Amino acid sequence: MKKNMIIIFLLVSLFCVAQEKKQENFSEKTLFGLSQETKIPIKKLKTLLEIDAAKPPETKLYELEISSTQVQRAIIKYNSTKRVYFWGIVLAGMIIVFTSLALVGFIINQLKNLHFLDKLSKKRFVNIPHAKISADKPNLSRNDIVAVITAIYLHELEAEEQSRLLLTWKRTPISMWKAATKFNMPNRLFFGKK
Repeated sequence: MKKNMIIIFLLVSLFCVAQEKKQENFSEKTLFGLSQETKIPIKKLKTLLEIDAAKPPETKLYELEISSTQVQRAIIKYNSTKRVYFWGIVLAGMIIVFTSLALVGFIINQLKNLHFLDKLSKKRFVNIPHAKISADKPNLSRNDIVAVITAIYLHELEAEEQSRLLLTWKRTPISMWKAATKFNMPNRLFFGKK
């Protein structure tokens, strides 16, 4: 059994090495197919292979007289500069985003200098003369004063109760022993009838 496993392992490793050493023939592929296979953008592939940018992506590599070694060199060159290429895209995106955020922040900051909002608010609200409240003649009875104080106290109690409400979806802890006394359990009904 061990010998069979060793032989299988050696055959698989030899097959893998043979696949790596096998030279690919790129001459029958188009620029678009090569781009899809190697994950290199077509424009970048054309610059790496020194092809005119006006050539259509459907042209085959043998029509452009490009050998497999040139394609291999282009792939190796792209793989060595791929990180720089991607970091350039990331850096450009970050610069665009932060510049636009700074511009929006500047515009929002400058909105306070616009005075059209003041004109709108003056037109919308009409100045109403306020009634004068004088405390010269108190015409309130004791019952009126007690009613006002009671209303204020009840309002404060209601506001305090509203602030104590549980405003989340979290359940309050319930004791099942206390909850069992509120429901009619079968045993209680059975023993209650006796």
